[in-house]
Amino acid sequence: MQDNEELNELIAGSEFLMEGLDKGFWRLIKLIEPEIWTNIPGSTSEYAWVVAIMGNYCISYDDVTNHFFIASYSLHGELSTKLQYQHELHYLIPQILNSRYVIN
Repeated sequence: MQDNEELNELIAGSEFLMEGLDKGFWRLIKLIEPEIWTNIPGSTSEYAWVVAIMGNYCISYDDVTNHFFIASYSLHGELSTKLQYQHELHYLIPQILNSRYVIN
């Protein structure tokens, strides 16, 4: 599993590329420190890093496939369903904003 410092550097790089509303929204939803949650059964790895939470959804990072994705959860600490895939965090945030916060 990727270490927390490497993930924080990856997040900082994406955050640097964000501007305006994207950066403001990111700052509202991001966690102070990424958390390790149980991944969805059948995933490439047993655990995934959660970097942001929005209601019953979160943005997570899979260090095996090296991409960020949106997932739903019903129990804190356990991902339920992967909903959207994106390789770069700074591309995922505008998608959420453009969808008017409707995540499918």
